[in-house]
Amino acid sequence: MLGFRLELLKNNGSFSTQLVLFVVLCFVLTSKVEAQQKIIHGIRHTEQSQIPNNAPFRRALTPRVIWKEVRYHTLNDGKVVADYVAHHDLEGHRLTPGANLGPDAKAHVILAGCSWTYGSGVNDDETFSSVLARMMPDMRVLNFGVPGGSISDHNYLWRYADLKQKVAFPKGVFVYVHTPPQDDRLLMSPNYMLWAPPYRTYFETEGEDIQFKGIAINTWSFKITKFMKRQGLEMYWLKFYSWLRPYHIKFSKERMAFHIAALKKSYLKQFPQGKFVVVKVSLAELTPTEEGRRMWQELADSKIEVWDIMDETAGKWLIKGDGHPNVAYHASIAEKLHQKIQELHLGHSGN
Repeated sequence: MLGFRLELLKNNGSFSTQLVLFVVLCFVLTSKVEAQQKIIHGIRHTEQSQIPNNAPFRRALTPRVIWKEVRYHTLNDGKVVADYVAHHDLEGHRLTPGANLGPDAKAHVILAGCSWTYGSGVNDDETFSSVLARMMPDMRVLNFGVPGGSISDHNYLWRYADLKQKVAFPKGVFVYVHTPPQDDRLLMSPNYMLWAPPYRTYFETEGEDIQFKGIAINTWSFKITKFMKRQGLEMYWLKFYSWLRPYHIKFSKERMAFHIAALKKSYLKQFPQGKFVVVKVSLAELTPTEEGRRMWQELADSKIEVWDIMDETAGKWLIKGDGHPNVAYHASIAEKLHQKIQELHLGHSGN
């Protein structure tokens, strides 16, 4: 199934005529495609030690191998803009140095989201998960961030994995860190399929619930996008998709609140004493679209608490040429989360 609805175009005139004319127009307008700046995420496995497959964590995080230690380097126009090392536990989640993994912790703090939560661009002890863990030594702080991931990866994990042993403590808080790119990924857009791993999970709304439908490689959006890329036509394909993207974004934001509510339900099923919140951190949310405002209102209507910890000055805290938060921004996010979590009275927090 395509990650967008072509039938939306049928409202105006002949769909086939519009489609043909637009494709021709795209070829004319982009006959001379300028070289574009590319960001390349390279991976070097510095410790050749594989972690055994532990399904269903495997489906949610990686299809083949989880590496205990990985060194990433991000290139922008041939220049290294980020070079960092990440370590992972047996399920593939990033380690959180300083976290209390002993039996004397008071409660759990789960941080979930995409690469912003994972900590792309910074070392293990610099992620806001690790900074927060040092601020709250009596909490089991866990980093469940999935680089390049979407809400579907988390829904899959919480539906099909028993996390009681890993999380351990019945009382705690699940913090879902939302960023706008996750909306685009929910429906497997061509922009996302151009670089997304083939094992990314996806769900569809059915009635009052969501249903797991498979992985990215099985979708038409993935197949068409990869075919276009092999033929060297990906720029034309994305140009065509850009015409449809406003419909896609509207559709995905309409669905996002529903999928977040489903994640809350799965978390509380395993941890009924827990609390579920969604966090805004992205600068893009400072000027939300009408669809974005509606999504946040739907979350409020679903009785999902939202923490707004955005910082208008945070633009200077992004890694230049990469776009992920730098060390200072991670520290700022941790400080604001610390203040919010303290208000929940989960335990006696450190200073």
